[in-house]
Amino acid sequence: MEQLNSEFCRETAYSNECVQRSAGYYQDTSEQSKCSQYFYCYNGNKTTLRCGPGLVFDGENCVSSSVYSCPSTNFNSCIGKSNGYYRDPTGGCRSYFYCSEGIKTSYLCSAGQIFSNGHCVGRLEDTSCQDDEVCAGKSDGYYQDHQSNCRNYFYCQSGEKLQTLTCRGSKIFNGQSCVPQETYACPRDN
Repeated sequence: MEQLNSEFCRETAYSNECVQRSAGYYQDTSEQSKCSQYFYCYNGNKTTLRCGPGLVFDGENCVSSSVYSCPSTNFNSCIGKSNGYYRDPTGGCRSYFYCSEGIKTSYLCSAGQIFSNGHCVGRLEDTSCQDDEVCAGKSDGYYQDHQSNCRNYFYCQSGEKLQTLTCRGSKIFNGQSCVPQETYACPRDN
């Protein structure tokens, strides 16, 4: 078993951020850290770790900030948001979340409904959300996001986009799993 430096062990504490995560390392994409820090979750406890000067955590290793850009998560976090319901841009039209004192809880409207103006409404009541169009006519499953050069991928179910995911580090999605980018060429168009 790998021993952690005692300096890091003093930073170990129970965290809501780790409650529903499996054991492992995660990027700290906050505006303050921008991936210069990362954390380890285990049984709801969070241990904060730091990369050296000029380095960022790419999801697997600390690498030069010149070769990896930290993804922004401000669009789906509750940091700086008032308590309330918000549409979740990482999901489809059914996805939304509730912010309470900076803590995010994700939800999904029932099939046939979308999230609009703070409520789940019938799909025909609001036609402004176009996120699900990418899944129209597709079988249930995972699909590449070509606009992200296959770094992102999404899950379709019953013609609706339920979730957008991102491969860790510099890996890309080949249609089945995240692989090193030098082993797969992402198609340019659908």
